[in-house]
Amino acid sequence: MRNFPTSEGDTARPDPRTLPGTLLAKFTTDPAANTIGVRLTEAAEPGEVAFVQSVQGWQRDRRGRAGLASLGILLDVAAGSGIYLLRPENEYVVSHISVSMVPWAVIGDEVTASSSPLAVDDHTGTGLATARMESGGALIASARCRSAQTVRPNLPEDMLTGFRTDPAAFDAGQPLTTHLGLARVDDGSAPDRFRIRWQVPEWALNSLGTAQGGSILSAAAAVTDIIGDTLLGDGSDDYALTDLGIELGKLVYWNADPSLPMPVRADRDRLKVLGGLLAFAGAMAYAELAALRAELEALKNPIPVDAKADADVLPDGYEGMTDVELKDAIEAKVGARPRGNPNRGTLITMLEEANAQ
Repeated sequence: MRNFPTSEGDTARPDPRTLPGTLLAKFTTDPAANTIGVRLTEAAEPGEVAFVQSVQGWQRDRRGRAGLASLGILLDVAAGSGIYLLRPENEYVVSHISVSMVPWAVIGDEVTASSSPLAVDDHTGTGLATARMESGGALIASARCRSAQTVRPNLPEDMLTGFRTDPAAFDAGQPLTTHLGLARVDDGSAPDRFRIRWQVPEWALNSLGTAQGGSILSAAAAVTDIIGDTLLGDGSDDYALTDLGIELGKLVYWNADPSLPMPVRADRDRLKVLGGLLAFAGAMAYAELAALRAELEALKNPIPVDAKADADVLPDGYEGMTDVELKDAIEAKVGARPRGNPNRGTLITMLEEANAQ
């Protein structure tokens, strides 16, 4: 990893004003950035690159505010462009971004996002950058971004032109979730069980023909709002999304049109590895959820004082198993060992739930 100092004499980190105008301007011409109204602006600090966005009515959330979902594309553009100050000759896409937001913006605000590169690793073809967003001179968000080098060419300009959308076509009476193509799909089994379907619209693509990283960030933020409404009830203002991180190990590709050049094919070997890691993480999460459910059930139904003496000899079919053997059996079923020191009744409940799966 090569680190770059910030001194004025560091020739490896050029002033953005010395770079070709088309290099940074291209970030405003992909369908997502162009539609959302992202513009290149002069950075406040040397060695930074900055973009600005005027928050429009159709970019609001259902509470009428401009939160992370409204500003994800701007943040991605700024954070992803920082690495170009170190390697202007390469092509990069954002592979990871994490952001912390303080307040939210409001409709009509002009928000500026600035980015500064931290380091670049030519061996892995990745780089790190930081970004911040400000409105009215006040900081509203900070982020850290990793970009990965790509060799995939941009789509033809005439195709990108067709993807760009006039913001006037959006209904300002509808929240951003609608314009992003997000829809809640109830499965009918229970009021709190549903799926979120995302039909990526053409305007949310980047110049490579894939879902723009900021569109994915905005969609993820919007989904959390939908979940918050479900948990707390529509119209609740008792929550706010302040922190979010996403990995774009494999971008969401838009291959609906067979005429697109160079359709993307998934790396199956890598997907197997990632799938295995995801399955392991899911098993761990399930084990923790089972433990929490058992503990909650125990709190709801405490053992009477006169029955506690017989708690270890309940007629449950597990009388011959020690607590250690119960934990071993749970681990064999779900792939993760119970954490902490749950009592015997909790362990039995966890094992019964695992056996019922």
